[in-house]
Amino acid sequence: MTDLLSKSRQVRHLRWLGDGRLAMLLSLEDKDGGFRKGFEPAVASDDWLSVPSGLVDPDQARHPTIESEPATRSPRPRRLGRLR
Repeated sequence: MTDLLSKSRQVRHLRWLGDGRLAMLLSLEDKDGGFRKGFEPAVASDDWLSVPSGLVDPDQARHPTIESEPATRSPRPRRLGRLR
């Protein structure tokens, strides 16, 4: 497991895009608590097992801001697989 972000940010949501990229909804600043707006960079990799730590610099990966609805309830975690 690696940390894709080079700096601390609240990550609200992760989702896989149809083309294999990982989209991350990030807070605009490094603050505790919820936020109403964020930005969503998408990261591509040919080999997700060898992605280097700190690949995304949130200060350099600015995109247009989007609304972020506060999470009212955490979804039940899904088991995605087992690391060997």
